[in-house]
Amino acid sequence: MLKFLLLFFMGFLTINIALAQKDEAIKQMPVLNGDLIYTDSIAVQGHTMAQLDTAAKKWFYSYFKYTDTNVARTAKDKKSIIFNRGVFEFKCTPMFVTFPYYGIVTMQVQCKNNYYTYKIYQIWFRPENGVLNSLAYKSSADYLLKLYNKKHLSFSELMSIDKAEVKNYLFSIDESIRLCILSLNKAMVN
Repeated sequence: MLKFLLLFFMGFLTINIALAQKDEAIKQMPVLNGDLIYTDSIAVQGHTMAQLDTAAKKWFYSYFKYTDTNVARTAKDKKSIIFNRGVFEFKCTPMFVTFPYYGIVTMQVQCKNNYYTYKIYQIWFRPENGVLNSLAYKSSADYLLKLYNKKHLSFSELMSIDKAEVKNYLFSIDESIRLCILSLNKAMVN
């Protein structure tokens, strides 16, 4: 009996530590006016605007599984711009089973001599499985962030999603976007 109680307590403690780590990661997500927006300017000494622009375009079209080629454009002013929607794959465990998802983001990369600025926003996601798409779930990261910040969910919100699922979705999305940013930064310095 003592072994069972000790095992139960250790399992309970492990789950609480994992949830606390997810809460901390979610609180550090970059939010501007209630919207999730990842943005930064990165210095890359010795790289011209043309070099950075070429590296950004090459990275963008190789990193994302699908892109909206009709939206890609270059600005007419002195700075280069990649402005496009991209789709990438990631895994999420909303309940107790891990499912593959598509993440859909709007990405903007502006290049100048010796630095570039990126912005990732309008983040959406959906399961790759068509059956899961038919289930009621909210697919906007901004909407989930609003649910996370609410003290109490309404009855209709609780019928479609609970706080633990919201945390799991947000944590997985944040982790995936940060991996995307690391990949971009690595590609830009090479």
